[in-house]
Parts: sequence; C-alpha cells; structure tokens
Amino acid sequence: MPVLSRPPAGGPALITVDRPGAPLAAVRLHVAVGSADEPPGERGLAHVVEHLVVRCAMDGGRVGNGALVSARTGRERTSYAVLVRRPDAPAAVAALAAAFDTLTVEPSVLATELAAIRRETAQRTADLRWRLQETLLAALWPGTSYAHSPLGDRTVLDALTPDAVRSFHAAWYRPSDATAVIVTDGASAVGAAAAGPWGGPVAGHGVPPRLIRSPRCDARPMSHGVCVELTPEGAGVPGPGASGRVGGSGRLGGPDRYGGSNRQGGSDRQGASGAAVRSAAANGTQRRRGGRAVGLAFAVDHPGNGPTLPSRQDLVHQAGRHPTHRARQELARRAVRAAGGLDLQLLELRGTTCVWAMVSAPDAGAARRALHTALWDARTRLLAADGELWLRTEALIPELRAADDLETLAERAAETGPAAWRDSPKGRYGPEGPYGPEAPYGPVAPERVTAAEVAAVLAEWERHVEAIQQVEPGTAGKDGR
Repeated sequence: MPVLSRPPAGGPALITVDRPGAPLAAVRLHVAVGSADEPPGERGLAHVVEHLVVRCAMDGGRVGNGALVSARTGRERTSYAVLVRRPDAPAAVAALAAAFDTLTVEPSVLATELAAIRRETAQRTADLRWRLQETLLAALWPGTSYAHSPLGDRTVLDALTPDAVRSFHAAWYRPSDATAVIVTDGASAVGAAAAGPWGGPVAGHGVPPRLIRSPRCDARPMSHGVCVELTPEGAGVPGPGASGRVGGSGRLGGPDRYGGSNRQGGSDRQGASGAAVRSAAANGTQRRRGGRAVGLAFAVDHPGNGPTLPSRQDLVHQAGRHPTHRARQELARRAVRAAGGLDLQLLELRGTTCVWAMVSAPDAGAARRALHTALWDARTRLLAADGELWLRTEALIPELRAADDLETLAERAAETGPAAWRDSPKGRYGPEGPYGPEAPYGPVAPERVTAAEVAAVLAEWERHVEAIQQVEPGTAGKDGR
C-alpha cells in the first residue's frame, strides 16, 4: 500500500494512502488548535469555531450525494472528516479546505450555535463516563491548560462576540499548521490535484500567528497516577470532555476520537480483593448496588522525551504519537480486554500517552487492585507458551480489522503525522516509499509486534498503577496560574 507524504506549497502536510478498488474515500483535516491553547478568557472558543466553520465556511458540511462533515475539538487539535463516494473525493477536499477561508459570522448565527453548544454541554454533563473522564484528565494535568474541558466556560461563551470568533479563527487556522489525509483508490492522484483548493484564501493572511508553545503548557502531567471516586450525582466534577459534532448534532465517542476505544460496558470479573468489578457503563445506570464510579489514570512518557516534554510547535510538525509505541499500546489495550473484559482508554497529550480505566467497584482500593490484576492477567497470558498465538487471535486480528477501515486509517495517519512516514526504515518518503504492511502505522506494523513487547508495555503500566494516588474530585483540575 503506497503512502505519499508531502507539503503542498502554502498548504498543509498531506498524506495520501492508495486503497485500490475502494468505492469510498475518507478525507480528514487536523488543525493544530485545541482547548489547551486557550487562555482563561477564551475557554471554549476552539469548540465554538469548530461549529461555525462547519456551519458557515463549509456551508453546513454537506458534501456530494448527502455525506456530512463530522468535526471534533480536542485538547491539542480540531478535526474535520468526511466519508464520501470515490467520485466525490475532490469535492470533499474542497469542502475541508474551506476551513481556512475567512470566517464570516452573523450575530444571529453565533447565538444559534451557542444555544446548540449549551444543549451539548447538558448532554455531556449528564453522562457519568464523560464527567469521570474529565475529572481524571484535570487531576492528571493540574495547573495547566490541559486541565479544562474543550467545551469551555459558560461565562466566556455568554460574553462571546462575532469579532472574538473571527480573531481566534484568523490567528489559529493556518494551512501550514495542519495535516490533511486522503484515503481512497487513486489517492495520490486526488492529492496531486489538491494543491489548488488548499492554496486558496487563508484566514491567517496578514494576521500575526498565535504562539503555539504556551507557558501554561510547559508542565508535565502528575508524576504519579491519580484515582478519583464520583458520587452518582458527580458532585464537584468539572465540565465534560472533548466535544464532538456530526452534521450539527453532538455525538459521544472515545477520548477526543484521537486514540482509545469507543466501546462501552464490560464483563464482570473478580478483582484481587474478591470484589466484583466491571467497566463503568456509558450512562452510569448499570453500576452494581453499592458500587462507586472509580477512575484511575496515569501518563506514560515516550522514549526520547527529555527533561521537558515536546513543545506544541514540535507536535505540529512531527509525529503525534510515535507509531512504534502506538502499535504496542493498542495491542496491549486489546489484550487486557480479551483477558478480563476491562476497557482501557488511551489518549495522546503533549508527547505522553494518558491511560485510564473507569470501573464500578465498592471503593477505590478494590478498583486499583482490579486494574492491577487485569494487567497482570493479560501479561501472564501473553508470556504463556501459546502467548504469540493468543495475541494474534485475540488482539491482532481485531486491530487489523479496525485499521482496515478507511476512516480509521485516515484518523491514525493524521495522528502520527508526516514525520512518522519519513522515519520509515527505507529512510525516504514520496511515490517510491514507504510501501508494505508497515504503512498504516509508519515504521512498525502491528503484525510485527511480539507478545513479549506487549507484555513489557503491560509491566510498565503495572508500575504506574502501583504509584497511583487518590485525589478529591472537588480539587481536581484547579488552575492557579
């Protein structure tokens, strides 16, 4: 499967993946701005701009024969994606390229979208998993701009003006700080013709660029993991998690849709304490009688990270998650689920992988023991005599099926970024390389990962679980800067 990575003149970094015979085309755009780039007086602006780009610049997000652009705001990026028939691929490219056009917003349109965002916020805060997820991330990144929700602050949104929206869009939406991906039959030809749309009028023309590396983002996540218990009402919980939108209506997905699972629920299992533990249900209504919603989270550094984490500027122009570790971590997550039914979530932030689990358990101690046991069970299974065969059957095949999906492949290519393809063993990028099974992940394909390598990932996660400390929900994410 040939992959081409090149930056068109004046346009975003472009990755094209040819899928011979594919009747559909997946087109994706990642813009390097998210809630972590918002100072206190602008919290929620990245999400508001996402809504208005779809509604105004993309004319509602309708492409070709009825396809709709989906959009999502995370902490480090805003994503636009659409799946269309192959003949509509050029129209899809043109639709997403309109994200960089000058954004014109009427006061009545802004008021309508703000009302939609308030409804979306109400839906998110009614969901226990979202509240717990946001509490964990706030506790893991205290005192940084990563601690607040992409949905923003009500007081900021209530005072928002069209001029503030236009200024934020003009300062951040620059093709040179974006990544575009095209996955389809003849994707290289579509990409070769994309220089025109990407080279159109851009919002940032004549506007000084924002400083991508913010002092508020210099801090690392907590050196130890965190554990949070929530009451059924979620008292003391900050705002909900990364926002999502499909054709104007919110939808629930995995963490920011940038890595991690969208699966929900989980099977009952016995933790080390003998207490029944299960993955938390999506709406929190299936918790066992007397159980609590407990979240446990920790952050894992990538090898090569120095005393300070990569700057935001580095993350724009280099790979988001190192593809070698992505393959191993995704298989480790699937191995834990296969061995004991416990779902883990993965989210890449600032060059680290945030890992967390949300379970229903009698108390935090039982939840921690259950997570440790789940990791130990999966690692033991991998190191058994038939561990390689078990890994292929239970984790690799489901992972390859997921990666074969056009939209998933486009998402992962955008996440890893063009630098991952340039770092291939061939040392080249362009029409002549890289080729072969390593393409969806860059240098290392999941089928080349061994059971021992996955077991090593689980052993590292076990060490982090042992260091987890409990925090009070009411103090998680307080930003004193």
